[in-house]
Amino acid sequence: MAKIQLLDQKTIDNIAAGEVIERPASVVKELVENAVDAKANAVTVEIKDGGMTLIRVTDNGIGIPKDQVKTAFLRHATSKIRSVEDLLSVSSLGFRGEALSSISAVAQVELVTKTAESFSGVSYKIYGGEEEAFDDIGAPDGTTFLVKNLFYNTPARRKFLKSATTEAGYVEQMMVHIALSHPEISFKFIHNNKNKIYTSGNGKVKDIIYHIYGRDVAGALIPLEAQNEDVKVTGFVAKPYVSRGNRNYESYFINGRYIKSSIIYKAIEEGYRTFTMKHRYPFVCLDFKINQELLDVNVHPTKMEIRFRNGREIYELVVDAVRAALLQKDLVQDVLRETPKKKELPKTKEVKKPEPFEVNRRKEEVQKVDQQGQGVQQQVEKPSHPVKKTPTASESSKNTKKPTYAGLNYNTQKKEFPQYKTDELSSNQMTLREDPVFSVQARPDRKILGQLFKTYWLIEYEDQLFIMDQHAAHEKVNYERLMKNFKEKKYTARD
Repeated sequence: MAKIQLLDQKTIDNIAAGEVIERPASVVKELVENAVDAKANAVTVEIKDGGMTLIRVTDNGIGIPKDQVKTAFLRHATSKIRSVEDLLSVSSLGFRGEALSSISAVAQVELVTKTAESFSGVSYKIYGGEEEAFDDIGAPDGTTFLVKNLFYNTPARRKFLKSATTEAGYVEQMMVHIALSHPEISFKFIHNNKNKIYTSGNGKVKDIIYHIYGRDVAGALIPLEAQNEDVKVTGFVAKPYVSRGNRNYESYFINGRYIKSSIIYKAIEEGYRTFTMKHRYPFVCLDFKINQELLDVNVHPTKMEIRFRNGREIYELVVDAVRAALLQKDLVQDVLRETPKKKELPKTKEVKKPEPFEVNRRKEEVQKVDQQGQGVQQQVEKPSHPVKKTPTASESSKNTKKPTYAGLNYNTQKKEFPQYKTDELSSNQMTLREDPVFSVQARPDRKILGQLFKTYWLIEYEDQLFIMDQHAAHEKVNYERLMKNFKEKKYTARD
């Protein structure tokens, strides 16, 4: 039969640390809450590799006196409460006295602190619960914690950590909640030498929401305020179209403490029930001020759970407040139409004006080129065979017989297209060879002006303008050639 015996202090510390310190985000939460309790107005958190190799938390709070530094790392050593009666009215974020002892049991911790009254600061190193060094050091007012190699002496716990990126995401999410719960404090979060979060500490929650979540979320916020005899709630709820598939958008704080409560999140979702789709969770940021006598914060070492004495009252207050805020606003998303920017024309390079003698020289060259061009044009225009003279407009108007052309012709005298009856066109279908414009004799007077859309020919003949589909004309020529060969019984046999 195994003998019952008391465990040694090191084993006790490691077991207790398992409840308080689960991952790097737990370390950051405990140290930042201590900085807030120390009345700091600026807190900087820096991590590397997701917080597994380094966590540095610096604040400008009141610091720790030299004679109390070692005591601060003992289990259940705290300055927040003195007796069990104080648990009923505790207002600080920390009060259990377990954070520093739990962190130092599973990591290599260095503390640098200085109070405003002391001349120099103190450097204290404790690795795995064992004291390594205690020295005086020059330092500014406040406290700095360096936590290195988390879970270095408990490899089993380290194996259960996720990737560095995932752990850094947990730390960042924790910093977001703390920054929203204390807008009067300036927070800075750095991961692998990159700034992730920075708040100004101006006390405006909406500015923090804008900085962290962006313009779209900040533009959809609806102020909320409600209270009764024991509870006051203020903050913001977003229009229903701002939602996610998880509850990461839901932030609520009890007396400045970020918690998770099934009563509150069920009340929020009940208020949104007829406004959002199923399995979509809204954005809310609510701050509750509740009488401490109605709360029990000593439920879990992480202090993330709270028991309410008036839970039903809080539930109904939140449901009514959320629904009232949503009903008084237009919930349709505003769409801003951006005006198209005018395209700027490319800037042309300024051309310098030529000198007077250069102008005269260029004019002489142009005249010479024109004279040469006229001589070449006269040689080209001399026909090798007699050309039929093109009749003038008056001569052509005297002709009583007007040929019918295939295609679209335009009368330049009447300035209109000829009107044909449908029966006339269908019964008198002409062939290309019957039109004078396509005869061999008309070739000298026929002039192709150009091509339109790479499909139509523009043909000038006498006082007429023809627009011909070159592809259709080609098919017509092939068809007539085929019919001519058929009539003349000329066939081509293929094997």
